[in-house]
Amino acid sequence: MRPGIAAILRTSLSRQNVNYQQRQRLFQEFSRLPEMQRPGPESNQSPPTHSSIQKRQFWWWFSSSDEKEPSKPDSPDVAMPPRRNQNENKIQSSQKPKKTKVEKQDDEVKRILDIPIGALDDESWPRASTLLEQKVAQDNIIAAFWLLDRLSHEPDANIRLTQDMVYSVVKRWSSSYASQQKKGAYQKNNKIHHPLTVWRKVDAYISRGVSLTPRTLHRVMDSTAYANAKNLNSKNGPLLAETIVQRIKDLSTDRNSRIQPTRYTFTAAVTAWETAAMNVSTRSAEYDKAAKRALGLLNQLKSIYESVGDRELRPNSDIYMKVMRFFAHKGDGEKVEELMEDLYGMYLAHDKDPSLLPTTDLFSLVLFAFLVADDRSFFARLVRVESSNDPGAAQRATQILDQLIDLEAREVLPGLEVTARIYNTALICWSRVGTKEALNQMQALSDRMLELSKSDPRKKPTGSTYGALVTGWSQVDPARAEQIVWTWKKEAIRGNCTIRIDTKLIDALVGGWYNSKVPDTASMCDRIVQNALEEGSKVNLSTFNMVINAWCREKSIASVDRAETLLRQMQELVDKKNNPDLKPTIFTYAPIIFGYANPGRPARAEALLREFFERYPENGRGYTHSSRKSRLDTRVFNGVLKSWKAKAAKDVEAVERSENLLLDMPRFEVHPDITSFDLVLQCKERQKKSSLGKQATLSRSHEIILLLDTVYKEGNLGCTLEQYLTQRQAFVLFNP
Repeated sequence: MRPGIAAILRTSLSRQNVNYQQRQRLFQEFSRLPEMQRPGPESNQSPPTHSSIQKRQFWWWFSSSDEKEPSKPDSPDVAMPPRRNQNENKIQSSQKPKKTKVEKQDDEVKRILDIPIGALDDESWPRASTLLEQKVAQDNIIAAFWLLDRLSHEPDANIRLTQDMVYSVVKRWSSSYASQQKKGAYQKNNKIHHPLTVWRKVDAYISRGVSLTPRTLHRVMDSTAYANAKNLNSKNGPLLAETIVQRIKDLSTDRNSRIQPTRYTFTAAVTAWETAAMNVSTRSAEYDKAAKRALGLLNQLKSIYESVGDRELRPNSDIYMKVMRFFAHKGDGEKVEELMEDLYGMYLAHDKDPSLLPTTDLFSLVLFAFLVADDRSFFARLVRVESSNDPGAAQRATQILDQLIDLEAREVLPGLEVTARIYNTALICWSRVGTKEALNQMQALSDRMLELSKSDPRKKPTGSTYGALVTGWSQVDPARAEQIVWTWKKEAIRGNCTIRIDTKLIDALVGGWYNSKVPDTASMCDRIVQNALEEGSKVNLSTFNMVINAWCREKSIASVDRAETLLRQMQELVDKKNNPDLKPTIFTYAPIIFGYANPGRPARAEALLREFFERYPENGRGYTHSSRKSRLDTRVFNGVLKSWKAKAAKDVEAVERSENLLLDMPRFEVHPDITSFDLVLQCKERQKKSSLGKQATLSRSHEIILLLDTVYKEGNLGCTLEQYLTQRQAFVLFNP
């Protein structure tokens, strides 16, 4: 056997799935055999007739083994690597991932960042500028700022790093930051710098000699309005805007600086304060702080303008409106008037400059300030239960309205239009006073508005006009308020205005009839609610409770039955129309329960009481009566127990029912008081003295005594030790 063939054989064996030791043994045996006696795959005994065929059969036999060679660390693989043709090589090379265009650009950015400071040549600067444009277009703000930071360190950055390059990045960042803040979600995979971070970068560029203009700094200031800060002291909010204002003022003293303050510089800072103040209450100290800071910025602008005289620094009506809006929402009408007079004075002093023209919106803002002031005094009257109704705000609003009408007639202010909206503000002020004289003033103003609308369609009454009239007249004359509603509907049908009967308006109408002294109060209230439901309007829970109370106040069986019908109507609206806001509370059930209990129908009253605590257990806990400091649900139970006491002499079940109800109170998480136990005791005593006395038993006296002891130990009995012992002894005496 030739050595070349043996080597080929060893190579072939190592590449097949044959046991390695078996191959070695077979190879040795095969080498010792004569060539013609070597076995083939089909016959192990008889040799083939041709040596070439024998060789091919031998190769096939060894290559067809199913056993797999184990890998041994001590046995090196002597096999040759498989050959690949040219097509396989082409496929392998085509499967290698190629870098995208963006990845190549990122590599170039990294290369520029790695260049030592001062080593950027004339070819690198244009390429860096191109990469900067590409990163801005790709919205990769982080990489763009990396490039700016690197380029700003170059010695010739004051010449090569231009204002447009910096502004393009800051502008793109400002848009992305505003979009992110409006969505309210911070994306971790696309981090966007906060305004403070960007401001520090821009300020560093300026310190390194980069020549910038105010518009780049204004972009950073604009972004502070979108910071969505939880408090006004946020480092990214309006305080940062004021810091930038001060920096601009400091830079303006340098003659070589291109940065000078403008009107927009201060307007942007005021806007930042205005936006941040939306997150706090207008009655809070933080809101007062924001208003004072905004006013201070306006005064700074006026002071700089008076000292410099530059037209670009002259305040306009826009910044005045922003500051006036602060004080209008606070209800500071005097401050708003003062600012309006200041603006009007500047308008006249500067040859009636259109940028200083007091617009209709500004005058509406003055009226709105008095409306808010009147609203707060109205709120204070509700809280403090004051009896006086100060019409000062409404009178002042009317005076301003008269002045506006006069200015409009004399055409003193171009573009001034006294529209229905301005009239409505004064009408609402009068409607909230609540006196007959105030309502007459309101009606006179409405009639005047209607008369002027014949020649000026802008003064035609709107839905808000009729809403103010209805709200006002419902307080003293609900019948007249209903007539206004019908007039309103007719005008809406004619297309002269829109109509929207909301829950507040329905509540005002029902409240007007509820507080009136007419005989059919309940039916009037009920009619309004049913008409509203038929027209598809919503009725809130308090309105339903008011109607139920009105029916129960009549103290007749029929009226209480009607009240219960309204209760079932509420439950139907909750179940069928999925309106959880109408879910009855203890304040809904209590009038009906008392209505049944007082005329001597304790069984029906008890049934409703149990129904409420079993059907709405979450609504039957924790309600207190503010004036008596006692639980309302306890008083309802006592009302039913009192009704059973009244029936004790005629109903043999009265004692047993009162006992069971008393002992079930803890199950409903209601604490019985000393009155509850006393009513059960009186029920027993009354029945004992009646003709049913022989049948009277107190079968659960022992349980009642245990409950009495428990409630007293918990401190919920509401009595002295002497009263507790007296009550306990009385039950002991009745205990059989």
